[in-house]
Amino acid sequence: MGIFQGIWPSSSREQLVQAEQALLQGMPHIRVRDVPIHDRNVNHANSSSSCSSSSSSSSSSSSSKGLHIHTIDISPGPKDSAEAPLVIWPGFGMGAASFGLSFEDLAREVDDRAILAVDWLGYGLSSRPKWDPRSVKEAEDWFCVALDQWREKNQFEQIVLAGHSMGGYLSVAYAERYPTRVHHLILVSPCGVPPAPTKEEQDAAAAKWPLKFRILRSVAYSLWDWGVTPQSVVRMTGSLGRKQVLHYPHRRFVDHDHWTQDYSKQNLGVYLWHMAAHDPSGESMLPTLLQPGAYAKKPLFDRIPKLEVGAVSFIYGASGDWMDWEAAKRVLDDVKSLSSSVSPSSVSAASSSRLCVNDEAIVRVPDAGHQLYFDNPKGFVRGVRKCLRQPNLVMNI
Repeated sequence: MGIFQGIWPSSSREQLVQAEQALLQGMPHIRVRDVPIHDRNVNHANSSSSCSSSSSSSSSSSSSKGLHIHTIDISPGPKDSAEAPLVIWPGFGMGAASFGLSFEDLAREVDDRAILAVDWLGYGLSSRPKWDPRSVKEAEDWFCVALDQWREKNQFEQIVLAGHSMGGYLSVAYAERYPTRVHHLILVSPCGVPPAPTKEEQDAAAAKWPLKFRILRSVAYSLWDWGVTPQSVVRMTGSLGRKQVLHYPHRRFVDHDHWTQDYSKQNLGVYLWHMAAHDPSGESMLPTLLQPGAYAKKPLFDRIPKLEVGAVSFIYGASGDWMDWEAAKRVLDDVKSLSSSVSPSSVSAASSSRLCVNDEAIVRVPDAGHQLYFDNPKGFVRGVRKCLRQPNLVMNI
Protein backbone atom coordinates (compact mmCIF):
# COMPACT_ATOMS: atom_id res chain seq x y z
CA MET A 1 0.00 0.00 0.00
CA GLY A 2 2.88 2.34 0.84
CA ILE A 3 4.38 1.76 -2.61
CA PHE A 4 1.15 2.76 -4.35
CA GLN A 5 0.79 5.82 -2.11
CA GLY A 6 4.29 6.83 -3.15
CA ILE A 7 3.43 6.51 -6.84
CA TRP A 8 -0.11 7.91 -6.56
CA PRO A 9 -0.03 10.35 -3.62
CA SER A 10 -3.44 11.26 -2.23
CA SER A 11 -4.83 14.46 -0.78
CA SER A 12 -7.62 15.30 1.63
CA ARG A 13 -9.53 18.39 2.65
CA GLU A 14 -7.79 18.30 6.01
CA GLN A 15 -4.39 18.38 4.30
CA LEU A 16 -5.46 21.33 2.15
CA VAL A 17 -6.67 23.15 5.28
CA GLN A 18 -3.26 22.51 6.86
CA ALA A 19 -1.47 23.73 3.73
CA GLU A 20 -3.43 26.99 3.78
CA GLN A 21 -2.82 27.39 7.50
CA ALA A 22 0.92 26.90 6.96
CA LEU A 23 0.95 29.85 4.54
CA LEU A 24 -1.14 32.14 6.76
CA GLN A 25 0.05 31.27 10.26
CA GLY A 26 2.29 34.32 10.41
CA MET A 27 -0.72 36.60 9.87
CA PRO A 28 -2.65 36.61 13.15
CA HIS A 29 -5.17 39.24 11.97
CA ILE A 30 -6.46 36.97 9.21
CA ARG A 31 -9.83 35.27 9.74
CA VAL A 32 -10.76 32.16 7.76
CA ARG A 33 -14.35 30.96 7.42
CA ASP A 34 -16.73 29.05 5.16
CA VAL A 35 -19.84 30.94 4.09
CA PRO A 36 -22.86 28.69 3.42
CA ILE A 37 -24.79 29.31 0.21
CA HIS A 38 -27.91 27.77 -1.32
CA ASP A 39 -27.66 24.92 -3.77
CA ARG A 40 -30.25 26.64 -5.98
CA ASN A 41 -29.15 26.61 -9.64
CA VAL A 42 -26.10 24.52 -8.76
CA ASN A 43 -26.06 20.73 -9.00
CA HIS A 44 -24.44 19.32 -5.88
CA ALA A 45 -23.80 15.62 -6.04
CA ASN A 46 -24.12 14.65 -2.39
CA SER A 47 -25.66 17.64 -0.64
CA SER A 48 -28.57 17.65 1.74
CA SER A 49 -31.07 20.48 1.96
CA SER A 50 -29.30 22.05 4.92
CA CYS A 51 -26.28 24.35 4.68
CA SER A 52 -23.13 24.24 6.78
CA SER A 53 -23.17 26.67 9.65
CA SER A 54 -19.48 26.28 10.40
CA SER A 55 -17.33 29.39 10.42
CA SER A 56 -14.08 27.44 10.46
CA SER A 57 -12.51 25.80 7.43
CA SER A 58 -11.20 22.95 9.54
CA SER A 59 -14.65 21.91 10.77
CA SER A 60 -16.69 22.18 7.56
CA SER A 61 -17.82 19.18 5.63
CA SER A 62 -17.94 19.68 1.87
CA SER A 63 -20.31 16.87 0.95
CA SER A 64 -23.15 16.43 3.43
CA LYS A 65 -23.84 19.94 4.73
CA GLY A 66 -24.62 21.85 1.56
CA LEU A 67 -22.51 24.29 -0.40
CA HIS A 68 -20.11 26.87 0.95
CA ILE A 69 -17.65 29.47 -0.33
CA HIS A 70 -14.31 29.50 1.44
CA THR A 71 -13.46 33.03 2.56
CA ILE A 72 -10.41 34.80 3.96
CA ASP A 73 -11.15 38.04 5.80
CA ILE A 74 -8.00 40.07 5.18
CA SER A 75 -9.13 43.22 6.98
CA PRO A 76 -12.44 44.21 8.58
CA GLY A 77 -11.90 47.88 7.67
CA PRO A 78 -13.08 50.76 9.83
CA LYS A 79 -16.21 50.16 11.83
CA ASP A 80 -19.29 51.47 10.01
CA SER A 81 -17.27 52.22 6.85
CA ALA A 82 -19.48 53.38 3.99
CA GLU A 83 -17.05 52.09 1.36
CA ALA A 84 -17.92 48.96 -0.59
CA PRO A 85 -15.73 46.03 0.50
CA LEU A 86 -12.92 44.88 -1.78
CA VAL A 87 -13.44 41.24 -2.83
CA ILE A 88 -10.60 39.33 -4.55
CA TRP A 89 -11.51 36.52 -6.95
CA PRO A 90 -8.45 34.44 -7.93
CA GLY A 91 -7.48 33.06 -11.30
CA PHE A 92 -7.52 29.51 -12.62
CA GLY A 93 -5.61 27.06 -10.43
CA MET A 94 -5.16 29.56 -7.62
CA GLY A 95 -6.95 30.07 -4.31
CA ALA A 96 -7.76 32.89 -1.93
CA ALA A 97 -4.51 32.34 -0.01
CA SER A 98 -2.53 32.83 -3.24
CA PHE A 99 -2.71 36.57 -2.59
CA GLY A 100 -1.17 36.18 0.87
CA LEU A 101 2.04 38.06 0.08
CA SER A 102 -0.13 41.16 -0.39
CA PHE A 103 -2.48 40.74 2.58
CA GLU A 104 -0.64 42.92 5.08
CA ASP A 105 0.05 45.70 2.57
CA LEU A 106 -3.55 45.61 1.36
CA ALA A 107 -4.82 45.96 4.94
CA ARG A 108 -2.47 48.88 5.52
CA GLU A 109 -2.73 50.70 2.18
CA VAL A 110 -6.44 50.13 1.46
CA ASP A 111 -7.58 50.92 4.98
CA ASP A 112 -10.94 52.53 4.26
CA ARG A 113 -12.94 49.32 3.67
CA ALA A 114 -13.19 45.62 4.43
CA ILE A 115 -11.03 43.34 2.27
CA LEU A 116 -11.81 39.69 1.55
CA ALA A 117 -10.59 36.94 -0.77
CA VAL A 118 -12.66 33.93 -1.80
CA ASP A 119 -12.15 30.56 -3.46
CA TRP A 120 -14.24 29.79 -6.52
CA LEU A 121 -17.14 27.45 -6.09
CA GLY A 122 -15.62 24.16 -7.23
CA TYR A 123 -12.01 24.90 -6.29
CA GLY A 124 -9.73 25.47 -3.33
CA LEU A 125 -11.54 24.92 -0.03
CA SER A 126 -14.96 25.86 -1.39
CA SER A 127 -17.48 23.10 -2.05
CA ARG A 128 -16.78 20.99 -5.14
CA PRO A 129 -20.16 20.19 -6.71
CA LYS A 130 -20.49 18.03 -9.77
CA TRP A 131 -19.77 20.06 -12.90
CA ASP A 132 -22.60 19.89 -15.43
CA PRO A 133 -22.83 23.18 -17.42
CA ARG A 134 -22.80 22.66 -21.18
CA SER A 135 -22.93 26.24 -22.51
CA VAL A 136 -21.09 29.49 -21.88
CA LYS A 137 -24.14 30.95 -20.14
CA GLU A 138 -24.60 27.93 -17.89
CA ALA A 139 -20.92 27.92 -16.95
CA GLU A 140 -20.87 31.63 -16.14
CA ASP A 141 -24.09 31.30 -14.15
CA TRP A 142 -22.57 28.42 -12.17
CA PHE A 143 -19.91 30.70 -10.70
CA CYS A 144 -21.79 34.01 -10.66
CA VAL A 145 -24.92 32.77 -8.88
CA ALA A 146 -22.72 31.28 -6.15
CA LEU A 147 -20.78 34.52 -5.70
CA ASP A 148 -23.96 36.56 -5.43
CA GLN A 149 -25.36 34.17 -2.84
CA TRP A 150 -22.10 34.66 -0.93
CA ARG A 151 -22.55 38.44 -1.18
CA GLU A 152 -26.08 38.15 0.16
CA LYS A 153 -24.96 36.00 3.09
CA ASN A 154 -22.38 38.64 3.99
CA GLN A 155 -25.03 41.38 3.69
CA PHE A 156 -22.94 43.46 1.29
CA GLU A 157 -25.09 45.89 -0.68
CA GLN A 158 -22.30 46.46 -3.20
CA ILE A 159 -18.75 45.21 -3.67
CA VAL A 160 -15.54 46.26 -5.39
CA LEU A 161 -14.73 43.06 -7.30
CA ALA A 162 -11.08 42.47 -8.20
CA GLY A 163 -10.74 39.41 -10.42
CA HIS A 164 -7.42 38.02 -11.62
CA SER A 165 -7.03 36.22 -14.94
CA MET A 166 -9.97 33.80 -15.28
CA GLY A 167 -11.39 35.44 -12.17
CA GLY A 168 -11.33 38.69 -14.17
CA TYR A 169 -13.33 37.08 -16.96
CA LEU A 170 -15.87 35.76 -14.45
CA SER A 171 -16.00 39.17 -12.74
CA VAL A 172 -17.24 40.73 -15.98
CA ALA A 173 -19.85 37.98 -16.26
CA TYR A 174 -20.91 38.70 -12.66
CA ALA A 175 -21.13 42.45 -13.36
CA GLU A 176 -23.36 41.78 -16.38
CA ARG A 177 -25.76 39.76 -14.27
CA TYR A 178 -25.71 41.89 -11.11
CA PRO A 179 -24.75 45.44 -12.19
CA THR A 180 -26.28 47.15 -9.18
CA ARG A 181 -24.14 45.01 -6.87
CA VAL A 182 -20.80 46.07 -8.37
CA HIS A 183 -19.54 49.47 -7.31
CA HIS A 184 -16.20 49.07 -9.09
CA LEU A 185 -14.73 46.29 -11.23
CA ILE A 186 -10.93 45.85 -11.11
CA LEU A 187 -9.69 43.49 -13.83
CA VAL A 188 -6.25 42.16 -12.90
CA SER A 189 -4.55 40.78 -16.03
CA PRO A 190 -7.94 39.46 -17.16
CA CYS A 191 -8.30 36.46 -19.42
CA GLY A 192 -10.50 36.55 -22.52
CA VAL A 193 -10.44 40.21 -23.51
CA PRO A 194 -9.33 40.12 -27.18
CA PRO A 195 -11.30 38.23 -29.82
CA ALA A 196 -9.65 35.05 -31.02
CA PRO A 197 -7.84 35.00 -34.36
CA THR A 198 -9.76 33.18 -37.04
CA LYS A 199 -9.04 29.50 -37.58
CA GLU A 200 -7.38 30.40 -40.86
CA GLU A 201 -5.10 32.91 -39.13
CA GLN A 202 -4.17 30.41 -36.43
CA ASP A 203 -3.50 27.65 -38.93
CA ALA A 204 -1.39 29.97 -41.09
CA ALA A 205 0.72 30.95 -38.09
CA ALA A 206 1.12 27.32 -36.97
CA ALA A 207 2.16 26.26 -40.49
CA LYS A 208 5.44 28.14 -39.96
CA TRP A 209 6.27 26.10 -36.85
CA PRO A 210 8.62 23.07 -36.89
CA LEU A 211 6.82 19.74 -37.34
CA LYS A 212 7.19 18.64 -33.71
CA PHE A 213 5.45 21.80 -32.48
CA ARG A 214 2.64 21.36 -35.00
CA ILE A 215 2.13 17.82 -33.69
CA LEU A 216 2.14 19.05 -30.09
CA ARG A 217 -0.41 21.71 -31.03
CA SER A 218 -2.71 19.11 -32.56
CA VAL A 219 -2.44 16.90 -29.47
CA ALA A 220 -3.00 19.83 -27.10
CA TYR A 221 -6.10 20.94 -29.03
CA SER A 222 -7.52 17.41 -28.88
CA LEU A 223 -6.88 17.15 -25.13
CA TRP A 224 -8.56 20.54 -24.66
CA ASP A 225 -11.66 19.38 -26.52
CA TRP A 226 -11.73 16.22 -24.40
CA GLY A 227 -11.82 18.32 -21.22
CA VAL A 228 -8.31 17.50 -20.03
CA THR A 229 -7.21 20.18 -17.55
CA PRO A 230 -3.78 20.89 -16.05
CA GLN A 231 -5.10 19.52 -12.76
CA SER A 232 -6.23 16.26 -14.37
CA VAL A 233 -2.73 15.83 -15.81
CA VAL A 234 -1.31 16.34 -12.31
CA ARG A 235 -3.64 13.68 -10.93
CA MET A 236 -2.96 11.24 -13.78
CA THR A 237 0.82 11.51 -13.45
CA GLY A 238 0.87 10.74 -9.73
CA SER A 239 4.13 11.46 -7.92
CA LEU A 240 5.66 13.01 -11.05
CA GLY A 241 2.79 15.52 -11.26
CA ARG A 242 3.10 16.25 -7.57
CA LYS A 243 6.83 16.91 -7.95
CA GLN A 244 6.22 19.32 -10.82
CA VAL A 245 3.67 21.34 -8.84
CA LEU A 246 5.81 21.41 -5.69
CA HIS A 247 8.71 22.84 -7.70
CA TYR A 248 6.59 25.25 -9.74
CA PRO A 249 6.95 28.25 -7.35
CA HIS A 250 10.74 27.78 -7.29
CA ARG A 251 10.92 27.76 -11.09
CA ARG A 252 8.39 30.49 -11.75
CA PHE A 253 8.69 33.17 -9.06
CA VAL A 254 11.64 35.39 -8.32
CA ASP A 255 13.20 35.75 -4.89
CA HIS A 256 12.33 38.91 -2.99
CA ASP A 257 12.01 39.96 0.62
CA HIS A 258 8.25 39.37 0.74
CA TRP A 259 8.73 35.61 0.99
CA THR A 260 8.81 34.54 4.63
CA GLN A 261 9.44 31.41 6.64
CA ASP A 262 5.69 30.72 6.61
CA TYR A 263 4.66 32.17 3.25
CA SER A 264 7.47 30.38 1.45
CA LYS A 265 7.77 28.91 -2.03
CA GLN A 266 7.85 25.45 -0.47
CA ASN A 267 4.59 25.96 1.42
CA LEU A 268 3.00 27.57 -1.64
CA GLY A 269 3.86 24.51 -3.73
CA VAL A 270 2.20 22.22 -1.18
CA TYR A 271 -0.91 24.43 -1.18
CA LEU A 272 -1.13 24.46 -4.98
CA TRP A 273 -0.68 20.70 -5.19
CA HIS A 274 -3.42 19.88 -2.68
CA MET A 275 -5.83 22.15 -4.56
CA ALA A 276 -5.00 20.43 -7.85
CA ALA A 277 -5.11 16.89 -6.42
CA HIS A 278 -8.75 17.02 -5.33
CA ASP A 279 -11.67 15.74 -7.39
CA PRO A 280 -12.44 17.89 -10.46
CA SER A 281 -15.23 20.45 -10.29
CA GLY A 282 -14.82 24.11 -11.19
CA GLU A 283 -11.63 23.43 -13.14
CA SER A 284 -13.80 21.72 -15.79
CA MET A 285 -14.97 25.12 -17.02
CA LEU A 286 -11.94 25.50 -19.30
CA PRO A 287 -13.26 23.96 -22.55
CA THR A 288 -16.74 25.34 -21.89
CA LEU A 289 -15.66 28.98 -21.62
CA LEU A 290 -12.39 29.10 -23.53
CA GLN A 291 -10.95 28.04 -26.85
CA PRO A 292 -7.42 26.60 -27.04
CA GLY A 293 -4.96 29.42 -26.51
CA ALA A 294 -7.07 30.84 -23.67
CA TYR A 295 -9.28 32.85 -26.05
CA ALA A 296 -12.79 33.31 -24.71
CA LYS A 297 -15.68 31.84 -26.65
CA LYS A 298 -17.52 35.01 -25.66
CA PRO A 299 -14.76 37.66 -25.58
CA LEU A 300 -14.85 40.56 -23.15
CA PHE A 301 -13.82 43.07 -25.80
CA ASP A 302 -17.42 43.84 -26.71
CA ARG A 303 -18.85 43.14 -23.27
CA ILE A 304 -16.90 45.52 -21.07
CA PRO A 305 -18.15 48.77 -22.72
CA LYS A 306 -21.74 47.62 -22.20
CA LEU A 307 -21.37 47.15 -18.44
CA GLU A 308 -23.54 49.29 -16.21
CA VAL A 309 -21.40 49.28 -13.10
CA GLY A 310 -19.94 52.29 -11.35
CA ALA A 311 -16.38 51.99 -12.63
CA VAL A 312 -13.96 49.64 -14.39
CA SER A 313 -10.16 49.49 -14.01
CA PHE A 314 -7.35 47.40 -15.49
CA ILE A 315 -4.08 46.17 -13.96
CA TYR A 316 -1.38 44.25 -15.84
CA GLY A 317 2.17 43.13 -15.22
CA ALA A 318 4.71 45.20 -17.16
CA SER A 319 7.33 42.44 -17.57
CA GLY A 320 6.23 39.34 -19.43
CA ASP A 321 2.50 39.37 -18.72
CA TRP A 322 1.11 37.00 -21.35
CA MET A 323 -2.29 38.70 -21.18
CA ASP A 324 -2.45 41.50 -23.75
CA TRP A 325 -2.67 44.83 -21.94
CA GLU A 326 -3.08 46.57 -25.29
CA ALA A 327 -6.43 44.79 -25.66
CA ALA A 328 -7.65 46.83 -22.69
CA LYS A 329 -6.27 49.96 -24.37
CA ARG A 330 -8.21 49.08 -27.52
CA VAL A 331 -11.40 48.63 -25.48
CA LEU A 332 -10.99 52.12 -24.06
CA ASP A 333 -10.06 53.58 -27.47
CA ASP A 334 -13.17 52.05 -28.99
CA VAL A 335 -15.34 53.57 -26.26
CA LYS A 336 -13.82 57.01 -26.90
CA SER A 337 -14.20 56.63 -30.65
CA LEU A 338 -17.80 55.51 -30.32
CA SER A 339 -18.74 58.37 -28.04
CA SER A 340 -17.30 60.95 -30.44
CA SER A 341 -18.54 59.51 -33.74
CA VAL A 342 -22.11 58.30 -33.34
CA SER A 343 -25.28 60.31 -33.58
CA PRO A 344 -26.46 61.69 -30.22
CA SER A 345 -29.85 60.13 -30.79
CA SER A 346 -28.56 56.60 -31.30
CA VAL A 347 -28.72 53.85 -28.71
CA SER A 348 -24.92 53.41 -28.90
CA ALA A 349 -24.39 57.08 -28.18
CA ALA A 350 -26.73 56.97 -25.23
CA SER A 351 -24.72 54.10 -23.82
CA SER A 352 -21.26 55.48 -24.55
CA SER A 353 -22.08 58.97 -23.28
CA ARG A 354 -22.42 57.49 -19.82
CA LEU A 355 -18.74 56.45 -19.88
CA CYS A 356 -15.86 58.71 -18.89
CA VAL A 357 -12.62 57.22 -20.25
CA ASN A 358 -9.19 57.50 -18.63
CA ASP A 359 -7.00 55.28 -20.78
CA GLU A 360 -3.78 56.81 -19.42
CA ALA A 361 -4.46 55.27 -16.03
CA ILE A 362 -4.17 51.60 -17.03
CA VAL A 363 -1.91 50.25 -14.31
CA ARG A 364 1.16 48.26 -15.39
CA VAL A 365 3.03 46.86 -12.41
CA PRO A 366 6.81 46.93 -12.90
CA ASP A 367 8.92 43.80 -12.42
CA ALA A 368 5.83 41.62 -12.69
CA GLY A 369 4.31 39.21 -15.17
CA HIS A 370 0.88 37.62 -15.17
CA GLN A 371 1.09 36.48 -11.53
CA LEU A 372 1.85 40.03 -10.43
CA TYR A 373 0.80 39.51 -6.79
CA PHE A 374 3.65 36.97 -6.48
CA ASP A 375 6.19 38.84 -8.63
CA ASN A 376 5.73 42.28 -7.08
CA PRO A 377 3.27 42.22 -4.16
CA LYS A 378 3.83 45.85 -3.19
CA GLY A 379 3.41 46.95 -6.79
CA PHE A 380 0.15 44.99 -7.00
CA VAL A 381 -1.17 46.76 -3.89
CA ARG A 382 -0.15 50.16 -5.23
CA GLY A 383 -1.98 49.28 -8.43
CA VAL A 384 -5.17 48.40 -6.58
CA ARG A 385 -4.99 51.63 -4.63
CA LYS A 386 -4.49 53.64 -7.83
CA CYS A 387 -7.45 51.91 -9.48
CA LEU A 388 -9.69 52.83 -6.58
CA ARG A 389 -8.69 56.48 -7.04
CA GLN A 390 -8.41 56.66 -10.86
CA PRO A 391 -10.62 54.13 -12.65
CA ASN A 392 -10.28 53.72 -16.42
CA LEU A 393 -14.02 53.80 -17.09
CA VAL A 394 -16.52 55.68 -14.95
CA MET A 395 -20.21 55.13 -15.55
CA ASN A 396 -22.29 58.28 -15.11
CA ILE A 397 -25.54 56.66 -14.05
